[in-house]
Amino acid sequence: MEKIRVSIGTAAKLGLVSLKMDAPMYTAYMMTSEPCVASCAYCAQGYGIASRLSRIVWPEYPFEDVLRALREKPIFKRICLQVTYNPRAHRDMILYTRVLSEIGKISVSFYPMNHYEIQAIKDAGADYIGISLDVASKELFKKYREYESITWSNTLDMLMYAVEVFGRGRVTSHVIVGLGENDKELIRVLETLVDMGVIPSLMAFTPIKGTPLENLEPPPIERYRAIQVALELIMSGVKFRDDNFDNNGKLRQYPLDEGVLSRVIKSTTFMVRGCPWCTRPYYNENPSRPYNLPKPIGDTRSLLLEAIKYVKSDS
Repeated sequence: MEKIRVSIGTAAKLGLVSLKMDAPMYTAYMMTSEPCVASCAYCAQGYGIASRLSRIVWPEYPFEDVLRALREKPIFKRICLQVTYNPRAHRDMILYTRVLSEIGKISVSFYPMNHYEIQAIKDAGADYIGISLDVASKELFKKYREYESITWSNTLDMLMYAVEVFGRGRVTSHVIVGLGENDKELIRVLETLVDMGVIPSLMAFTPIKGTPLENLEPPPIERYRAIQVALELIMSGVKFRDDNFDNNGKLRQYPLDEGVLSRVIKSTTFMVRGCPWCTRPYYNENPSRPYNLPKPIGDTRSLLLEAIKYVKSDS
């Protein structure tokens, strides 16, 4: 536990680096410094770019310096610890979680190698757990993410067990929009996760130089808005029918008409979902037009219209 990485925004809030932060930020984001041995095609961690995760820079600091700053500046409502996949992962996450849970509430995001690790991280002090599915298509999962025990079926099994241990609504899972999946695959996966008691947290694919998918384009923001609206409906108990999609799996209509839809949608529809107090500011987007809003806005009509525009389009 000599060193730990923190997001550049966290470092700024703690006074470890000089940087202006305009977006609200209530969670301290941290990541273990041991290199990741997995090779997810969309992630910088498995390709020798340890200082980056999505768009964000994660500088490394002595753990004691970070602890001191957290104690001197009790400005965060939650700590989020991301654990890289490697042989030391279990040891690191238990040690870090025990220490950090003495400072405040902590969520831990990692890929468990077995059920025991899920119970162990709860016993160490975590009250939320994140196990990322990431890829919404079983075929694309095998192509872009599968590594050792990281398989489609094993990930779903770990998520189900995590719900047993932590409870419904205390397990999160990232799902990436824009890896080549179609809308039907995305929405069916979101329905599966919600039915299990997992909170899906949408992310837009971000091309990172040096990774196999560096030349893949990020998703159109209109499509992302359409999926955000779909997730809001799923979280509200609305079911999608097969005839809501065309033969290629593209979403072509919502199960509700536009009048009802406008009453269901709220500002949080377009914000980050996941653990309490998570804003994940500009994690995978340009600040000028974010996919996930870091704070509520008063009028969501323009965002809903973007979603409807995509649904009504032919592409």
